[in-house]
Formats: sequence, structure tokens, C-alpha cells
Amino acid sequence: MLLRKTILGLGLALCLFTVTSCDDDDDDNDIMEDFSGSFSGTNEVPAVTTSATGTLNATYNRNTRVLTLNMTYSGLSSAATMWHVHKGAVGVSGDPVAGLDFGTLGASPFSWSDTLTTTQEADLMNDLYYVNIHTVDHPTGEIRAQLND
Repeated sequence: MLLRKTILGLGLALCLFTVTSCDDDDDDNDIMEDFSGSFSGTNEVPAVTTSATGTLNATYNRNTRVLTLNMTYSGLSSAATMWHVHKGAVGVSGDPVAGLDFGTLGASPFSWSDTLTTTQEADLMNDLYYVNIHTVDHPTGEIRAQLND
């Protein structure tokens, strides 16, 4: 009888431990996705010879669907004319992502945020987005960074 009570007690304790250790609450680590990339001319398609470089760090909030980009860049060959988030896998050129408000590229470091659609979210999660910076000397893009998680 004592053995039976001990086994039942241990079983109950195990169940309580299991239930209390399974937390269904969303915390920020579960909803935030981090992405990063390095800007370079060799990432452009076709590749561009330039000494310009930079970094791209991004966070994506799965609850609000807000993508935030933090970019640094230096050494551009000429004045920046525009920048975009494009859809394209590594080594593939693509069009700017429709529906996003890019605005004017600010001085480095530069931050930007916008809300993605569910289709855009799927593309982002599949590493299909890149950012490039266009300049006077390189109107189709001088440096590019792929968003990778």
C-alpha cells in the first residue's frame, strides 16, 4: 500500500510539473524573428565593382506583422538615389515589393518600418527578400544585402 501511494504521489507530481512547465503565453522571443545581411556590390545581379559596404539587421514581429530594418552603409561611389526591399532569392534579381512605403534613404545609420501582408510574411520567412541601394553611378543598385534568418 505504501508503494502504491508513493507511485501515485510521484505520478501526480510529474503531471503537475509537466503542466506548469508548459507555458502557452506568448512571449517576445516567440513572436520576434531576426534577420541580417551584409551589403556589397558582389551581391548585386549582375555584380557591381564598388568599395561600398554595409550591414542590414532586421526584426519581424509575427503578431503585428511589422518589419523593421536597421541599415548602415558607407563608401557609395556617388549619391544615393533610392533604396528598396525586393523579392528575389540569392543570386536572383526581383522587383521591389509592392505596397511597401520606402520613402527617401536617410543618412547612415538608417531605420525603416512597415507592415507586411500575410503573403509578404511568407516570402520573408522563405528568405526571398533583399535590400539594395541605388546610386547615381549605379542606377540599378550599387550594394545589396539578402535578408537571412
